[in-house]
Amino acid sequence: SPDTNYWPQNDVVQIWDIYLTPGTYVFRLDIYSGTPDLDFGLFSSNGAAYHAHRQSRVAGSTSGGPGTDEVFSYTVTTADWYGLCVWNNNGNNGYFILDVSNDIQWLGQVSHDWNNPANWLGNIIPDATMDVIIAPGYTYHPKVETSANGHCNSVRIEAGARLEVTAYDLFVETDVYVYGQLDISQNNGDLMVYDDIYWYPGSTGSMGFGAEILVHNNWWFYNTANVQFNDGRVRFIGSTAS
Repeated sequence: SPDTNYWPQNDVVQIWDIYLTPGTYVFRLDIYSGTPDLDFGLFSSNGAAYHAHRQSRVAGSTSGGPGTDEVFSYTVTTADWYGLCVWNNNGNNGYFILDVSNDIQWLGQVSHDWNNPANWLGNIIPDATMDVIIAPGYTYHPKVETSANGHCNSVRIEAGARLEVTAYDLFVETDVYVYGQLDISQNNGDLMVYDDIYWYPGSTGSMGFGAEILVHNNWWFYNTANVQFNDGRVRFIGSTAS
């Protein structure tokens, strides 16, 4: 969860020990007060040296300047303790937030393409371990339509946001939470939900001819969810009642 911190004047470096299990993580450093020039990096516990140069980090972000936020992603293959190190380049004080999570947010600044890493915070395409958040504020809404299927652990479509599945399939390992708009618009694009799908108040959805939603657990409609499918098919997969 996000951790709020104060950076004292002329402080040089701070470090946090964090235990990470296998998966892909997004690391965020957001400065919300003051003008410290903070960079940060992740250091593994492998290697004999107790002290390490900042260039020995396994991943990090050093692209900003005074008062600028930083973000990077890293895939952990072995559960272990890691050191998350933050250092100051100009000595200024200020407040900042550190966040480490499996959540990945759609930015949509380049195109509609789900499989273009430049469209995602952290410059990484979601995999089956990551929880996707689609919120309004993008230039292009996400479409699973180019080059490959899409994958994620869960997906949350916020109110005012839209997700469209078109020419390829989207595989969701757990749940789909729809507060905004979900469209499956082509017959060769399906949504595979391996747990539940939730349609919250105000949510909308559509399906084109031949499109499918396959649900392995439950389908939840809440009051004022406006989901009127004129075409397509919903299939429930499993051996027990949904």
